[in-house]
Amino acid sequence: MTEKKQLTEEFIAWGRYLSWADQHRKRLYNFFEAEGDAASSGHTARFITYTSQFFASLWVVVEGYNELTLRDNFVDSILRNPLGHADLLRRCRNGVYHFQPDLLASRLGDFLSATQSALAWVYALHSSSSASLALSGTGRHDKRSGGRIARGSRQHSQLAAG
Repeated sequence: MTEKKQLTEEFIAWGRYLSWADQHRKRLYNFFEAEGDAASSGHTARFITYTSQFFASLWVVVEGYNELTLRDNFVDSILRNPLGHADLLRRCRNGVYHFQPDLLASRLGDFLSATQSALAWVYALHSSSSASLALSGTGRHDKRSGGRIARGSRQHSQLAAG
């Protein structure tokens, strides 16, 4: 397999995980549309299910982003958030996909009870990752930086222009 074909397949595989995360986000959004406030509607378990699945699947997107050394100026800045949201998201994923004997383990509960800034951060991360996939769908690779060409970078501008 040529290097270009492998890079393209890896990029598409990353997009698959992003698509799955988006499906979880849509389920959560539809839940809010239909039920409103989970606590008052008696659907707390469904709220936790949809929220935790979305958050956990988004961490898999981050793992792939890092493993493939994808680079996007916007995504990178979101992941560098100094408030520790990335670590909370990672711990949430571990709480969802690794058995926890506690009913609401801290790995999961910490992110579910996070502040509004953490929730805004999740949506910014998801939106920026989706935009990165859409805008750099060519999967062009920048060998000098070891990663994909960053949206907003000089290299991206040069490719877009020519």
